[in-house]
Amino acid sequence: FNMDQNQLSMLNTYFAIGSILGSIPASLAMTVFPPNIYLPVVDFLWSVFVLLLIKCKTVEQMYGLRFLCGFAEASANPCIHFLLGSFYKKSELGRRSAFFIISGVISQAISSFIMNGLNSSLDGKQGLPAYKWLFIIDFFIAVPIVVWGYFAIPKLPGKGAKAFYLNSWDRARIVERIEEDGRTQEEEKWSWSTLHTIIFSWQPWAFSLAYSLWMLTAASYSMQFMTLYLKAKGTYTQTQINYIPDAISCVNLVTMIMSGILVDMLRRRWPICLFVGVLLTVSFAILRSPNENTRLRLFGFILTGVYGCYTPILSGWANISCGKNPKLRAFSLSVMIAIGTAIGTPYQQYVFPSSEAPYYRRTNGFSFALAFSVLLTFWTGIGLPLIERWRYKKKSLEQR
Repeated sequence: FNMDQNQLSMLNTYFAIGSILGSIPASLAMTVFPPNIYLPVVDFLWSVFVLLLIKCKTVEQMYGLRFLCGFAEASANPCIHFLLGSFYKKSELGRRSAFFIISGVISQAISSFIMNGLNSSLDGKQGLPAYKWLFIIDFFIAVPIVVWGYFAIPKLPGKGAKAFYLNSWDRARIVERIEEDGRTQEEEKWSWSTLHTIIFSWQPWAFSLAYSLWMLTAASYSMQFMTLYLKAKGTYTQTQINYIPDAISCVNLVTMIMSGILVDMLRRRWPICLFVGVLLTVSFAILRSPNENTRLRLFGFILTGVYGCYTPILSGWANISCGKNPKLRAFSLSVMIAIGTAIGTPYQQYVFPSSEAPYYRRTNGFSFALAFSVLLTFWTGIGLPLIERWRYKKKSLEQR
């Protein structure tokens, strides 16, 4: 398509807009429609939109389909975390949330191998370039997942927790486990009172601030930044440029597994946030520095891989803090992701435009990333646990 660098960024922007607009209605829909129907339907729609990308003849057509892909994909993150919070105890959510996010990290890590394989084996087959074959393969991978989702995803515990592998004892025990954990699976009908309670609760906004600060570090784009840095050096082959950034995914994977286990062992999330935040701060301090040592800068890029554990930690934390209100959980998770993405997407585009790569000196990109890493560390390591403790004490006094 002969795209310029900013048009490439716009593809991400249109996807993010779709994701922002789709997040809140997606999570709320989960409290109304059976998840084993709702999630497979949006997954199938996503796969169709991806397949239609092979028909695009202009960049503008790709913009439109990227928006629709983002809108459909918006259901994945908040809805799965909502499901996890419905079935697992506080002492289990750290690992379960991490395992879900890890699946995405692994797919990201192996995507470069898939793309290289397509370039060498399918490029030009049937008159199609390799990238179009990727969209076709995505579609055919999705179809059996959609079918499996219909049978495998259980209904919410408050609505029977029905699935082919759960008997009546299993379903009753699921409800008991969560009640033992101090939460409930009871479903209230939507009303103005319910909506008022949800909107004026502290959880959606406190966790939205945390997720927004995480997005403003732009650490989730670090693989893209590293790829552009390697290209700018001019001393790396295309294969090396494809493979070396996978080190970020490896760090992400290890950090996520370890943090998930530690969170469940400690029953606290703030110490992990504090420790990881310090590491993230160090990584951006390296990238902000004028030091041109290639090995040091590569270490800085790779160290940003610790960023990924924030998503499962914050999602599990929000699930637990909302206690006995399933609708508040759904709303908090979706608002957290929607607001964070809405703030982070234009910020990333204007502070880290591809045209300013790899140092982003004119826009002070890494300086902003460093500042927001410090704020993220303080809010999740100190601010969020303090406000949670204060609200818990206030609620306890009101109930006496």
